Amino acid sequence: METLKNNLLETLINNGDIDICSQYGERGYSLSEGKKAILFANWNNMDKYPNFMEWIEDNYEIEWSDEWIIDYDNDKVYRTSPDSYSWQQQFRITEYGELITPDNDVTEWIEYCKVTPENLPHTPQCIPDFINVEDLESEGFELISEDHENGWYGRNDSPTIIADSVFEQTNYTEILFILSNVGQFSINFDVYAR
Repeated sequence: METLKNNLLETLINNGDIDICSQYGERGYSLSEGKKAILFANWNNMDKYPNFMEWIEDNYEIEWSDEWIIDYDNDKVYRTSPDSYSWQQQFRITEYGELITPDNDVTEWIEYCKVTPENLPHTPQCIPDFINVEDLESEGFELISEDHENGWYGRNDSPTIIADSVFEQTNYTEILFILSNVGQFSINFDVYAR
């Protein structure tokens, strides 16, 4: 019976009905003891396999496929939708469709998120708070202002206006916005430049 269930799982994976990943990259998540991997699917479509689903739940973590993205290069998975008010997206997708994750070097994050006079007025991307500030400083960035807020019920600091002002009033040529806090109705960020 075990072989039959393994064969059915393999068939569903090969058909694209289920996806599989061996580990969580998302902070705060880990495989439970005894679980082999993480499976992703629209589980509403699996009710036709009741005994099979019980076996899956005993042996695998299960997640909804529309809430996660798999980094196939590192065999890790990241949430695409929030699980709390303080959730921060831990990956970015480049214009070429490549993922940048916590496994990427800080220089790749900088290259993706930096604001220059040439790429304004695009909407700036914040560096997530898991990036070590010391790593940014070792790349030549320095803190120029902090505790900005953008949200519904408070200050509405605009990264684009801040960047314009920095470029007009200083000799800095690159700016990074570093996410420092995420709340239910606002975000906070600091500004680094080089």
